[in-house]
Formats: sequence, C-alpha cells, structure tokens
Amino acid sequence: MTSPNPQAPPQSTSTLSPSNKPEIPLYWLNDYRVQRVVWLLEELDLTYTVRPFHRTPSGLAPRELGKVYP
Repeated sequence: MTSPNPQAPPQSTSTLSPSNKPEIPLYWLNDYRVQRVVWLLEELDLTYTVRPFHRTPSGLAPRELGKVYP
C-alpha cells in the first residue's frame, strides 16, 4: 500500500446539507459582468444575498462600493 501524495489537494468526504450552507454576499453593480456570478451560484445551488449598487450619473461606481472593494 502506498502513502497518500502530500502534494495532492485534500479530498473532502463531507457534504453540506441545505441547512448549513454558507450564505454568500453578492455585491451587484449595474452594467457589470456580475450576472455571470449569479448564473454560477444558481448552477451550484448556493445560497446568496444580492446587495445592489448603482452607478453614478457619470458612470462611476458609488463610494459605498469602495468600502467593500477598496
């Protein structure tokens, strides 16, 4: 019998039940590619909360989003 490869990624045998799935915050900015992330989260059946942000009239992201992503 051979020993496991220490360089290989760990393999998890545990699964998350629907009651203990982590909730992912999704910071949504209009006119951005975030829709791809929404699609991925839906396909993976993950729980997420959308926190919307809207661009200023000049097209820039709002200052509040800078607090999340400096």
